[in-house]
Amino acid sequence: MRERLLAFDALSSTPDPDGDQANHLEFLREVADGIPELARRLDRMLNRPAPLSHPRSRGWDLERRARELARERQEARNRADLEKCIDQIRDGTHFNALWFLYHNAGRGHMSYGDATAASIEERYGVEIAEAAVAGWRAFWRTYDPPMPQERETRNSTPRGVIIGLVGLDLDFAHGLEAAALDREEARLAARYASCGLNSFPGWLAAIAEAHPDVIAAALCPSVVTDMIHADDGTLVNDVLAKLPRADDVVRAVLSPCVTEQLCAEEPPMVRALAYALDIVIAEGAVAVEDCAELARERRSRAIAAEERFATWWEGWLSMESAGALDFLENVVAEVTPEQAYQLVLQVCHRIHECSETYATRPLPARHQPEVLKRLIKLVYEHIKLDDDIDHEGVFSPGPRDHAQRIQSQLISWLAEVLGTEAVQSLRELAEDPRLAPIRDWLLHRADQRLVANAAESGPEIVTVLTDLCRAHGTNTHSNLGELAKGDKMVKILFLGQTP
Repeated sequence: MRERLLAFDALSSTPDPDGDQANHLEFLREVADGIPELARRLDRMLNRPAPLSHPRSRGWDLERRARELARERQEARNRADLEKCIDQIRDGTHFNALWFLYHNAGRGHMSYGDATAASIEERYGVEIAEAAVAGWRAFWRTYDPPMPQERETRNSTPRGVIIGLVGLDLDFAHGLEAAALDREEARLAARYASCGLNSFPGWLAAIAEAHPDVIAAALCPSVVTDMIHADDGTLVNDVLAKLPRADDVVRAVLSPCVTEQLCAEEPPMVRALAYALDIVIAEGAVAVEDCAELARERRSRAIAAEERFATWWEGWLSMESAGALDFLENVVAEVTPEQAYQLVLQVCHRIHECSETYATRPLPARHQPEVLKRLIKLVYEHIKLDDDIDHEGVFSPGPRDHAQRIQSQLISWLAEVLGTEAVQSLRELAEDPRLAPIRDWLLHRADQRLVANAAESGPEIVTVLTDLCRAHGTNTHSNLGELAKGDKMVKILFLGQTP
């Protein structure tokens, strides 16, 4: 009977396929008919007593209602207080009220200025919401925001800066033209922009285009301060960190001061050096030969500091790949095996950083087969496959993990380059003893590149290959030599040869 009761419970819990509860209940009654135990079980299911309330539930309900009433009274007092000072709110002079309203506004999480007055209108009415918007827009012109390097603690943002950013965002959203700003207003806006949460506000580009000299004068001191910041473990994510991802016009305005400071003095922080190189290389602020010479000189001094060496070397690779590879090959040949390993490890780590989706400038080496071939040989010589790390569970990847990723990534980049040079490079790598464990994979990628080359060449190649398959069937692969008798392009695409 116990099993029968369990089966009946399961049946009663199974919903009717058509959703007809009345029909399901009638079915259960038919099943229970004539079986007293099932009939009692069904009766208890249908006539369950109401659940007993907790002895203190009424008290809890009263407390909850008391809190609601107190909140309603407080909201009424808030509204009355706001209505008394609505003129000061509107002209931007009642800062406490503006800050209170900001905290009651709808806010985004990506920037300080992302605020709307919709929730204020819902709570306090249209008039107060409109006054809040007008006050925020008026306030930013009355406050001179301290820039990050001028504040005692960089990781805190004054309330006035936040309200000013809200006002600027709203002003530009309501149609403010950057050209209509006078020089003082443009200076203030630049100072606010330096305090943005994750990036420069979108309106900074328009101001930089209309007032480039003002923006340069306002932001260059912050750029220099970030570049000379001591390497004391403190993260500096202010103007310099935002600059590589800024709009083109903003980078163009500020790149001269970055270049001048970089030539004058080495940034103590490697991260600051990476930001500066991103800007200088992306903007072409220095002639390639001059920048390459600077990289050659600074990198030579930094051989003992592997991370700094790799940062300079990657910048040199982006400008003069052959010279950079020559130098790296010579260096790793002259130092100890452990030093060579650390240098190549940090080079891989830096390339990984530059190749991620958030990279701030393209990596030219990705499209240069000869460069990739030489780099692959160097990486596989010093970053051994046998030493790869196999993590279990969640982990935070480090330089060695990034090196493992770059090992395979370099081969993928080579296989993505259109043309026969990539095919020949992959086949050459397959015969290199250093890459013996992945020989089959290299040949597979070479074959894939051949097929992709054919697909890119046009429909005539597909026609030729189709005819060949029809003629030879499963022995087509043994008769690819016939393609060499025809069009030279066919020979190049399928055989990877030079006619």
